[in-house]
Amino acid sequence: MMIIQSASDAKAGVNSFAYIEPFMDSLVSHESLHVIIKRLEDNETSESLDDIEVIVNHNGQRFQVTINNILFASDHSGLVIP
Repeated sequence: MMIIQSASDAKAGVNSFAYIEPFMDSLVSHESLHVIIKRLEDNETSESLDDIEVIVNHNGQRFQVTINNILFASDHSGLVIP
């Protein structure tokens, strides 16, 4: 896996990795699910995982998000389960 820094952060000398570091476990788990589904089914089925949307309650507000929105995931799977 490769983490790419934005051009603006690179020019500003900002290390933005600290902002995504807490989500690394979820990110790795989510991408691992893609690999497994791709092996069992096919690439199209694996990638379609990213298109499924759910509505979740978060801090008293309702959001419509894709199930791979790591910010709203309740565990380290990287998946949002309403």
